[in-house]
Amino acid sequence: MTDKAVLDEYQTLLEGTGYVVLPQQTQIELTGADRVSFLHNFCTNDITGLCTGEGCEAFVTSVQGKILAYVFVFCHPHSLEVESKVTNSFDLIRHFDRYLIREDVQIRDQSEQFSQIVLSGSGWPDLLSHFIDRIPVTPLAHIDGRLDGQSISIRSVELTGAPSFLCRVVREAIPEVCQSLRDKGALECGIEALEITRVEAGVPVAGVDVTKENFPQEVGRDDKTINFNKGCYLGQETVARIDAVGHVNWMRVGLRFESAKVPTAGLELTDQGKTTGRVTSAVWSPRLKAPLAMAYVRHNYAAVGDNLESSLGLAEVVRFPAFAGK
Repeated sequence: MTDKAVLDEYQTLLEGTGYVVLPQQTQIELTGADRVSFLHNFCTNDITGLCTGEGCEAFVTSVQGKILAYVFVFCHPHSLEVESKVTNSFDLIRHFDRYLIREDVQIRDQSEQFSQIVLSGSGWPDLLSHFIDRIPVTPLAHIDGRLDGQSISIRSVELTGAPSFLCRVVREAIPEVCQSLRDKGALECGIEALEITRVEAGVPVAGVDVTKENFPQEVGRDDKTINFNKGCYLGQETVARIDAVGHVNWMRVGLRFESAKVPTAGLELTDQGKTTGRVTSAVWSPRLKAPLAMAYVRHNYAAVGDNLESSLGLAEVVRFPAFAGK
């Protein structure tokens, strides 16, 4: 069970105006005349179709079609921002640099310069309207503004099952921005409460639920991350082959556990002694009043209602988001 303080924060993130300061993440800026075509050649989604103020989520894939990075891409007038929840920007920059030959592209690591604040709750659209000109609604749409003299960028994200946004701000300004948010009625919440809302909403996180072991279609976000009509990109042949076959061997699913104990990442799932999957993230779900996990299971065990065994007892495959029912 989750303690009352965390449950109060959880409710704030869904029904109020909660905010959570995130730890350092990968944030990379691409500039130069060839930045769009260059990044387009590495991503599963369509980068060339982005206009200023728009964004998309995508996978950066290897030659073998495995996921090197799960990213958000934001389009600005003279730059592209590539963001990921992982903390090691070096690997992604090195991957890009390897293929940068004569293109007019400059790559800059901004991970230590900027921070992100999650804004979540049904009250945020109204509160944001007091200090930005327009509320971004389309997923990953974004708009720049100012909050009590501090420059901010507000990005619409689907993160918690409630209206949610990312507020990007210079790291040194975090204390002032957070104070301004509190002065306007927002409440500070913790990572634990945010994690509950995230898992209930079925949103994967890079480095936890999406790793270099995964193929893009295993994550189950094809409609948001993969454009099957775009031109060639690194790893496309494998992605297209999987699409032609019709399924992958493993699928990310939600699991409701019968046991009261929350499983840990890595918990093995079985059927008659045969390994059928592993847990990646898990929380106590107030909505389900039971432990809820994300896991990768073999595709023939991924249907809603399927049951898997574990050392904590039975786990049933449920639909994401957790509040959508079976």
